[in-house]
Amino acid sequence: MYVCICNGITDHAIRDAASRGVRSLEELTMRTGCGSGCGSCADLAREHYDAGTKDMALDWLIDAVVKLANAEQVETPPVAPIVLQLKMTAEDATMYAETMKALALLRAKYGAVTL
Repeated sequence: MYVCICNGITDHAIRDAASRGVRSLEELTMRTGCGSGCGSCADLAREHYDAGTKDMALDWLIDAVVKLANAEQVETPPVAPIVLQLKMTAEDATMYAETMKALALLRAKYGAVTL
């Protein structure tokens, strides 16, 4: 879907930019041109940027939990603080205790990981 009609920027391009480390909507505008025309896309661009940032944070968290389970080194979080809103289903409950243990280890090291 096109988010910025003025510059032809799609939702996928915005999420991709967020996953590659763009740290703000201002930097997104500098790198992609999104929002530099009429500006009417700013709110929608922010929604897709935030979603891309959350996707990146969730990918990091999943990778970190797997690495901790295998006693491997965990990289620095890509965004800080990492705040994820996850819905737990009944089948997720069996993994909850192990995830909380891993999360406690991540908090001890990075201090900003929240579920």
